Amino acid sequence: MDRNELLNYLDQKRMETAGVAQAQQTLSDDKNRLENAKRKWRKTIIFLWILVGISFFGYNPSDPNSLGGILFGAILPAGLMIFKYFKYIKPLNEQITKDQAKLNEELNNPVYQNGKNGFPEKFYNYGDVYLLWKLVSENRATTLQEAFNLLETQQYRANQMAIQEQIKAIQEDTARSAKIAAVASTVSAVNSTRPRKVEVSGTINHHVN
Repeated sequence: MDRNELLNYLDQKRMETAGVAQAQQTLSDDKNRLENAKRKWRKTIIFLWILVGISFFGYNPSDPNSLGGILFGAILPAGLMIFKYFKYIKPLNEQITKDQAKLNEELNNPVYQNGKNGFPEKFYNYGDVYLLWKLVSENRATTLQEAFNLLETQQYRANQMAIQEQIKAIQEDTARSAKIAAVASTVSAVNSTRPRKVEVSGTINHHVN
């Protein structure tokens, strides 16, 4: 294939994988929204339940209003939890179920399935196909195999850089921990060698002969 044929071929692959990519993105976005919804008002609710727990310790069985006050105080955090569930969590769970069904539909789409034929599975996704198209369009690759090899090299380097960043972060954290441990050890050593003040109690009697 010449350059134009190659670009058209990759354009076709982009169209074949676009539906799956969109469904995956929608599912991912809604899952993130669900996680945010689960964290919504979490600290406030916990704080209110703590207040309810504290008030429970002050419960006086002989006071008929004591239990009522505790139950009334529990209404707010319980109400927030119920409101959050029906307003945010339940609808998002339902939407995620629909998103998953849509993704399965796109994955089973004959257009998507037929597009796999003769194309490396590891690159058969919209993101990689777009990068392959970009490599060819920028004349960095003149054949499909060159584009595959170049993209694989780029991904390998990106993974290595990510690993190096992780190693660097671990090393920096280890160094910080070592410094903290050294300071703590020095303080402990100084305290252990410091002379202790001896207090003498009692009365000393002087006898004069």
